[in-house]
Amino acid sequence: MKFSELTSCPFCGAEQFYTHNYMYGSNIYRQRFDGGEPEHNEDMYDGLIVEEGARAYCAECEKYIGNLTIDRVGKLAEQALKRGKT
Repeated sequence: MKFSELTSCPFCGAEQFYTHNYMYGSNIYRQRFDGGEPEHNEDMYDGLIVEEGARAYCAECEKYIGNLTIDRVGKLAEQALKRGKT
């Protein structure tokens, strides 16, 4: 089954998943003298290079769901789908 066909976690029904991304580079982080963060600091991520992870995990039960790169559901997730867990 294709990962892109999923609408929720096959194990627990959660609506979100996560991947482990890899980031490297440098940034400029602006700070205030009073210890607070400035209002506009979102450009601090502009110098980072992000490599998105392929393996997707459920945000709730944290089980492996599948691979985004090859658009494929993992074996255990496919078995859970066949058993009708969601």
